[in-house]
Amino acid sequence: MNKKHHTKAEAKKLLTKYLEFNGLRKTPERFKILDEIYSDDGNFDIEALYISMKSKHYRIARASLYNTIKLLLDCRLIDENKFGKNIKQFSKALKYIVCPKCGTKINQN
Repeated sequence: MNKKHHTKAEAKKLLTKYLEFNGLRKTPERFKILDEIYSDDGNFDIEALYISMKSKHYRIARASLYNTIKLLLDCRLIDENKFGKNIKQFSKALKYIVCPKCGTKINQN
């Protein structure tokens, strides 16, 4: 199993635990968005992610995408990077394992 696949699988496990711990639904859309984010390298913005997913024929509403991005920020699976006043980009944050209860980061290297 290569590192990218391992990281994606670990992110899915952490998201599942986070959703269960917080009593949130495990919707297919949330996992599709996570999968799309963890399939690519580098930074992304929400609008580019939306367009990319639509071009691949995913049925994702913008509201679901924005809500899932907030959820992924809350469970520390992505980081927000601000450039200037109104420019936000996001990046994968799982270079380590994150405890879904306390947020402790354990480096995987």
